[in-house]
Amino acid sequence: MTNPIEKNADNFIESIFKYGFEHYKDFILGLLIGMLLAWFYHRFLGSRELRKSYERTIIADEKHIATLKQVISERLGKITVEKADKRFFDGIKKYFS
Repeated sequence: MTNPIEKNADNFIESIFKYGFEHYKDFILGLLIGMLLAWFYHRFLGSRELRKSYERTIIADEKHIATLKQVISERLGKITVEKADKRFFDGIKKYFS
């Protein structure tokens, strides 16, 4: 047989669930429907919007990188380098040896 304490505990828990269901069944139904709708939104719309946002970010970053490349190439075109001949490098080599 079951212990009377266990039986009383089971009856107590069952009464709590009955009370909760009787008084809050509309709230629980609304909560479940809301969770279902939120899951559908996240699954079908939210992920798509997030993916589009990532694509827009990547496109903007690529445009920024292209602009920076253009600026760098313009600045590199303005740089002048002195022409050094073989004698200059031979002198440096002799100095350090």
